[in-house]
Amino acid sequence: MLVNAISKHSKDQLAKRVWNSMQRLGSSRLSRVECESRGTTILLLGTTSTYYQKQLAQTIAGKVPGVHHVINQLRVIDAHPTL
Repeated sequence: MLVNAISKHSKDQLAKRVWNSMQRLGSSRLSRVECESRGTTILLLGTTSTYYQKQLAQTIAGKVPGVHHVINQLRVIDAHPTL
């Protein structure tokens, strides 16, 4: 039981480190991104305004120590669609 608690805690810490890195390096552009961790895999959820921001989030997440895989499920929602 203790091993599971430690494992869950470390998973939460990994997701938190990824999210903090995105906020620090990507600034407010990535504020709608959510991170979940599954072992050494990070799942990116939420929305961005551009494909560049989507790729930026994935790049930042992939460079965080302890992350071995990134699953990018971010959706791009254009804030200014053309008619």
